[in-house]
Amino acid sequence: MKIACHFIEQKIIQLFNTNWIMFLILLLLGSSICVFTKNENSWDFSNYHYYNAFAFLNNRLNYDIVPASINTFLNPLIDLPFYFIIEAFNDNVPIAYALQGIWFGLLIFAFFKIVSLFFDVKTITGIGCLVLTVALGITGQCIWFQAGSSSNEIPIVFLSCWALYNLFKMIKYPEMQGIWKFLISGLILGSALGLKSTNIYVCVASGLSLILCFQYLKHPIKFVFYFALGGLIGFLLTNGWWMLKLWDLYQNPVFPFLNEIFKSPYFDNFNYTDTRFIPPDCLKFIFPYIWLKGEYKSAEMAFYDIRGIVYYSVALVFGGYLFLKPKRVKVFYQTSPLWCFLSVFLVLSYILWLNVFSIYRYIGIIELFSAIFFVKLMIMCIPKGFLQKSVYVTICIIIVGILLLVPMNSTSWGHRLNDEKMVYMEPINLPKNTLLKLYSFPTAGVIPILAKQFDFRALGYIHINAVLMKGSEFVERNEFRKIRDKIEQEHNGPEILIGRIMYNLDNRPLIFNVMKKDLKGKYCRDLKNNLDSGLFICVPEELKDVVLQPVSPEDDKCDNCGFKLPIINQRRI
Repeated sequence: MKIACHFIEQKIIQLFNTNWIMFLILLLLGSSICVFTKNENSWDFSNYHYYNAFAFLNNRLNYDIVPASINTFLNPLIDLPFYFIIEAFNDNVPIAYALQGIWFGLLIFAFFKIVSLFFDVKTITGIGCLVLTVALGITGQCIWFQAGSSSNEIPIVFLSCWALYNLFKMIKYPEMQGIWKFLISGLILGSALGLKSTNIYVCVASGLSLILCFQYLKHPIKFVFYFALGGLIGFLLTNGWWMLKLWDLYQNPVFPFLNEIFKSPYFDNFNYTDTRFIPPDCLKFIFPYIWLKGEYKSAEMAFYDIRGIVYYSVALVFGGYLFLKPKRVKVFYQTSPLWCFLSVFLVLSYILWLNVFSIYRYIGIIELFSAIFFVKLMIMCIPKGFLQKSVYVTICIIIVGILLLVPMNSTSWGHRLNDEKMVYMEPINLPKNTLLKLYSFPTAGVIPILAKQFDFRALGYIHINAVLMKGSEFVERNEFRKIRDKIEQEHNGPEILIGRIMYNLDNRPLIFNVMKKDLKGKYCRDLKNNLDSGLFICVPEELKDVVLQPVSPEDDKCDNCGFKLPIINQRRI
């Protein structure tokens, strides 16, 4: 029996230490999870992820006038892979998710490699810790419910993990440190930042961590310099071309951001930031305890995940333990370089995230790496006495069990569990020389569907951002308003209106007041689609039988079709 158990243990250890086998297993795991969860039906996909890729490939920037509000001007490069997947496999949802799930598989493997640096994977106990850590890491609200989606958070977190794995490995094994490795690590992080600017806190925290932990580097100044240089090169490789385009069109390379500096005439002279979820300074210290509900939440919808509370509490206890006696800090810094570097990185990342975003969808790296620290401290703090150990282990099992149940109990940002197509909209026949008017958002997602069949120009109208965020309703003023007014005045064809019902009752009158002039003489009804459940279409009364086609039962199979909206329901306005 012992021989058999020993044999099995050795095979398990061998398996977990064979990179190519684990790579294939975890790649398949990530892809399969995404096929099962189908985590894509997000507001952002309907607003700009699908549209931006199409607009870039068809040179529609400034041809369509701000159809996706501020998101119209984000770097479209990161949206291209999922767009091509949808184009090729729109009618085969499982294959589409399997391919998009490759990003998740790559992330799991990269995180697996990072965790393997912190535990002894030559023992069954170490492998057990590794498996538990990876499971806790990938089942958090941020990671799990964005796996397979168009949010692009998973690809960016994967790139960050890849770069950070190199850094952690060089901290653990100083003999492996070299200029090119720091340059490449910076290059990867910079590339991720260029693809999605929300990665800024990871890049800054990584650089600051290297500076604060300079004693772990053989040549601190040289290595930090080349790490920063790599970051700059990577950023310019993925975003430099887009910055040149924005400069050429709007005289602002990061348009519409930092416009107080660049003063583009297309936007207000102020530095736009999304501050919706940043708590007041007096509440920042206790933010994880209040973000699950109430006024100072951290996401667009309510969610269930107490990771923030658990991890933050553990961090406070550990921090208090260290700082009660300064000698402990010195010992920790000198004897545990890997764990110390992780601690510094986590603290800096959280502080930066909290003050720049406070949006839970961007906390992926912190969510993953906190799991490493949590499992390590949970193992280290096991008491010696039988009774104490029994109580402690029981409590830990309950907490871990609750955390691992998040995928089954929390709320996703949207999914397509029953859809037979990735993207669907009922057949619409646009007459020649049509002007498409888009009111509110997310409505830009309809443009790629229609533009593949018809030639038209789309104009964006009131997006409601001004109600929430100062100065962001630039589609209604400045140069864009002038361009839009000129297009309207010169246009002499039919006008089709597609809008989106705002479920916030306070905003509905605002939209309809602006729409009044375009609704006269038009027939309106719900628009059957699986992009957004609030879309409606308004067409000239005399063209309704031409534009609006009958919907066959086989074409009317999607989660978000067949809306019951009382405000607009097959009636004249």
